Amino acid sequence: MFIFQSSHLMLRSVPRVILALLFVGTAVTCSESPTNGQRQALRVAFAPQFSPQAKAIYERLAAFAVTLDNVHVVVRGVTTDETAGPMLKDTTIAFPAAANEITIDIDLTIQGTQQSVVASVELRQGTTAYFGGLQSLVARVGETASAPEPVAMSYVGPGATAAFIGISPQPATLALLASWQFNAHVFDHLEQTVTDLPVTWSTTDATIATVTQTGLVTTTGKVGSTTLVVTGLNGITGQATVNVKPVATLSVLGGDKQSGIVGSALTTRLAVQAMDASGNLVIGAAINFSAVNGLGSVSPASAITDATGIASTTLTLGQGIGTYTFTATVAGSSSVVTRVAATATSAAAAALGILGGNNQADTVRATLGQPLSVKITDSFGNPVAQQAVDFQVTAGRASLLATPGAPPQTLVHATTGTDGVASALLVADTLAGSIRVTASVPQTTLAPVAFAVTVRPGLAFRLAVLQQPSPLAVATLRLGTQPKVQVTDQFGNPVAAAARTIFVAPTVDCTRTACGRVIPSTKGPLVSRSATGIPTTIERTTSVSDTFPRGLGGTISVLTDANGVATFSDLSLNLSVGLWMLQFSDSSKTSAPLAPAVSSDINLTAGPAQSIIPWTLADTTVIAAAGGTLFPSVRVIDKVGNGVGGVTVNWKPLDALSLLPDSTVTQTNANGVASPGRWIILPGLLAPSGIQATPNLPNIENSPLTLWARL
Repeated sequence: MFIFQSSHLMLRSVPRVILALLFVGTAVTCSESPTNGQRQALRVAFAPQFSPQAKAIYERLAAFAVTLDNVHVVVRGVTTDETAGPMLKDTTIAFPAAANEITIDIDLTIQGTQQSVVASVELRQGTTAYFGGLQSLVARVGETASAPEPVAMSYVGPGATAAFIGISPQPATLALLASWQFNAHVFDHLEQTVTDLPVTWSTTDATIATVTQTGLVTTTGKVGSTTLVVTGLNGITGQATVNVKPVATLSVLGGDKQSGIVGSALTTRLAVQAMDASGNLVIGAAINFSAVNGLGSVSPASAITDATGIASTTLTLGQGIGTYTFTATVAGSSSVVTRVAATATSAAAAALGILGGNNQADTVRATLGQPLSVKITDSFGNPVAQQAVDFQVTAGRASLLATPGAPPQTLVHATTGTDGVASALLVADTLAGSIRVTASVPQTTLAPVAFAVTVRPGLAFRLAVLQQPSPLAVATLRLGTQPKVQVTDQFGNPVAAAARTIFVAPTVDCTRTACGRVIPSTKGPLVSRSATGIPTTIERTTSVSDTFPRGLGGTISVLTDANGVATFSDLSLNLSVGLWMLQFSDSSKTSAPLAPAVSSDINLTAGPAQSIIPWTLADTTVIAAAGGTLFPSVRVIDKVGNGVGGVTVNWKPLDALSLLPDSTVTQTNANGVASPGRWIILPGLLAPSGIQATPNLPNIENSPLTLWARL
């Protein structure tokens, strides 16, 4: 076994230049004990050799802040097939920055008196090798060669495989006073990307543009051209021409003539492209965006053109509908400007309100002068167009028209115009009063609005019975329910016509009731007995009915009040029994008379019993001397001569020649007539013979009533 000891490496010049690497040692055979055997000197030397390219790289290390600070040596044995064998030594020796040479002490064990070895040498910074080389040697015991073996050193550091550098963007035209990040792209001979090559950046004319070591180029504001140079540690370079030109034009690439809802951001961004006077895209130009007159907004308000010369911003519409204008201007050059336009439409319907036509008043059958109109707005107060609106009559009687001349209906579907307004015309029906029309927006949550309209009655045209008289009445007694009459228009609506004279008179319906009855005027001519069926041969008996006025009793002419109502208060029917009606007429002289009104039927019954009178016989009857039989009857009547039924009448003879064999107690029938049957007068009558009829009621005129028979 042999052991090598010590070697030294010398580096000189500034920067340090490697001159020689020398191994010096002693050797012992393997049979000798490592601790007791005798050591023999062994000297082996080799010197690193740098190609011009490697030397140039070495001299650029400082520019990349690289300082070699250690030497890494690996010695391996060589097998019989001359391949690398087992590792004999692996050591790292510090190489201080201030040293020009170093000495390396190595214990190296070899087999026998000589052995082929391969030594690799790396010059490193930390663990990163920048240069490396291999040298095959034969180590012989006792040999002390002085001339070093050459070791070819090559660059093996970061990016060692890099073959060329590309720069982007290029070609590049930058704006005045712009900053733009350039990128270096490193590739090997196979065009595979190399990521670890250290590079430096520089420009050929710093008065036009400067560059940082990260590739950030900044123009100075001077127009011109410069070359951007990227240099790799391994000596390869890349170049790009940087032109510095002002922006001459801005072209709109997108975002013009858009439409959107008020207050919203438009979907397409405003994108402009900057170009110089030759049509080259200008990178790094500051573009200011703005909304004309502050209507709307932009974000961002300023942007830098990218590698394609494009800058963009988001346009946001204002709160009002209409056309908006946005501008893009080159910063510092207000004359280079372009404009785009956008249209803002209203948002969703948010409010429904009455615009006009509320609280109108007109007469029946009239078309209101002002349409019922509503306005729909969005949350910003803008009118909403093409919005469906339903108008519907919800109270009262009226019709709606979508447009003049359209068919009338109670529900009209309308649509808002560009002003957000929808309307309908209202046509009053024949019924006066209050009308309610509701306007609503279907398929929304908006609360409906309601129009109130008053329909007035037309001109006074006729009379109408407002309160019917009692359907049952008793002759000569006041009606239980007194009639009221209302002045109305032609459709029956009450008209407030005051101070009109209303006259009432009785009448009959000849189609239902025989018209043979006399319908006297109030307090008119007296009714003769012949007209009522009373015998004309009465000689002495009279009654109040002979002179009591027929017709209506009470006040038959009254004035209408402020509401057009005539109220009667004391009417009575002094008429024959049967069905009667009251006819009301306008007797005013100041205007055209109103059409009369007729009440419903009044079933008139007889009044209180007032008188008793002879009926089938006169109060004195002439008979033959031989006697005879008469058939007398009496009638109990009211004041106007109506027979009163159900009255008990007692009969009695006044002398011995008069006999009442059939009955002496009778009751009046429905016509008020009572008869005792036969009145037998015996022969021998010399003086008048009589019978007497007495109603069982007090205070009956002509009671008791005496009937006489004479020769």
